[in-house]
Amino acid sequence: MKSFTIFNRFLMLTLASAALFTTSCKKDPVQKPDEPNAKLVKLEQSAGNYTTFEYNANGSLNKMKAVEGGIAKEISLTYANNRIASGASANNAMKFNYNAVPA
Repeated sequence: MKSFTIFNRFLMLTLASAALFTTSCKKDPVQKPDEPNAKLVKLEQSAGNYTTFEYNANGSLNKMKAVEGGIAKEISLTYANNRIASGASANNAMKFNYNAVPA
């Protein structure tokens, strides 16, 4: 009688394992998100406070202009190897540079 019980347990364990392995979850491939077909051109905080964005022919950000209380600050960006290399305001009041362009 004990051998029958051991056999039943072994059989149930084998069937459960087979069911688990044959019906286990499979990872679905990750799809790339769609490329946006529109670009942000203006961000308006209030009537007199807004930021505008201009893009070059490649679709990369070329110029940002922030207006706060009637005072405009414009930043132009330059690229090297399709990556931002530097940016500066019109009178160089605000300027930033990258020390290395990552590959």
